[in-house]
Formats: sequence, structure tokens, C-alpha cells
Amino acid sequence: MDFVAEFFSVCSPDVPKSDVEQVVGSLSDQEIQSLWKKIFVQVTTDNTRYAAEVCSRNGWFIDIEFPCASAPEVADLYENGQSSRADSLFVEYYRQRYDSIREDVIAYYAKRSTILRKAFRMHSEHEYDVSVPLFLIQADGLCIDAFRREFFRVKKGGLAAKKSIDEANVDWIWSAVAEPFRTVLPIAAHPRGSKSLNRHLVLHGQSLDYGTEVNSLKAVSLLSFLHGLNSYSREKRQGEIISSVNTWRSKERAVIRETDAA
Repeated sequence: MDFVAEFFSVCSPDVPKSDVEQVVGSLSDQEIQSLWKKIFVQVTTDNTRYAAEVCSRNGWFIDIEFPCASAPEVADLYENGQSSRADSLFVEYYRQRYDSIREDVIAYYAKRSTILRKAFRMHSEHEYDVSVPLFLIQADGLCIDAFRREFFRVKKGGLAAKKSIDEANVDWIWSAVAEPFRTVLPIAAHPRGSKSLNRHLVLHGQSLDYGTEVNSLKAVSLLSFLHGLNSYSREKRQGEIISSVNTWRSKERAVIRETDAA
């Protein structure tokens, strides 16, 4: 209880500690547990949104497997001018995840498997000038498959696909990870003077130095980000459908038992 009161005192420095202790002392264990859950969700949501937005502005996308606790720390590196250190952490992470991402994406999007296999093969063979545009083209396709809109179309302070994201409203963590859709990203809308990876400049032949492992892994991170959101939302919907069916069957069995008893 003392720890709980101390925590809320830190969160509300303008409120006298004695008042905080009095309020906390009046709460039941169940009420405290419920309050902790709300705080956890809010803090995690804010941290994930912050990390997803900052990292995507720097060309990297946090996929659904990325450790939530580490994400804000990586974002802080970008905000504090330590971009090289942050980039190296993402490179290490996506090198480790590469094989798993390749297998998942190719299996999940069967109609795109021929092109995706070629893109991943080009990356594995260090032909990044080929893998990067192929990944970016397929990212647009994955976004259309999943959310009915292209990824790289900018509209009203974010991406056009954000409307589909906001309408989906899968759950709080899904919405937080999807924050890049609500951001004007350098990869989609190239700011003047920026040297960031940009889909338009690559595909229209205006960028000639994009063929690096870092840029190819950034494109892989985008594929993994989109695939993760899509597969997670589908699993959630399937789980809800199964739950609804099971509830309906339970009610049906209850009615049958009552009828038999009568």
C-alpha cells in the first residue's frame, strides 16, 4: 500500500501526499488492481505510440514482436542525437528476425510469393539495389490486401490508410503499434533536404545510393510491421468469432437442458 501511495504521489506532485495516502487507503484491493491495470495500459500505450512514431520517422518500423519495454529507449536515442546507435540496434534486431519474417510473409501472402521470394533472395545475396524497390512495391500491395489502401499515399497529416486503421480499432496495443499511419513519414513524403529512404525517389530513379543493407532492412521492417498488424487483427477477429460461437452453443445447451427438465 505504501508503494502505491508513493507511486501516485510521484505522478501527482501538486497533490499533498497525505491526501494521496488517504484516497489510496480508502480503496479496496480490487479497486487498486483495476487502477493499476488502467495505468499500465495508458503508460504502455503512450510509450508505444511515442516509440512507433519516432522510429518510423527515422525509417524503422516496430513490428508486433518488438519488445515494448525497449522501444521507447531506442526512440530516445534518436531524439537525443544518437541515430547511429539506434540504427545499429534495429539492424541487429531485424538481422535476427530476418529468416522468420521471410518465412511468415511468403507463406501468408501466397499470391505474392514469387516476387517476395525474389526480393528476399536479392537481400540475402546483398543485391540491395534490387531488394529495396521490390520490398517497397510489395509493402504497398500488403497494405492494400490488409487495409484496402496504399501505404505510401499521404493525406491530411498522415497516411491515407489511417482511416482503415482507426476504423479497425482491434485493441489498445494494436492501435499504439499502428501509430506510423497517423504520421507524415519521410519514406512516404520526402522532406526537402532529407537523405532518408523514400519510396518515390527510389522507384522514379531519383535516388541512386539507396542500395544498402540498412535500407533493405528498413524495408523488411515495413513488411514485418504491416504483416504483424494484419495477422494480429485477423487472429483477434477469429478468436472473437469462436468465443461468440461457444457462447451461443452454451446458451443453446442450457435451453435444451431446461426443455428436457420440463
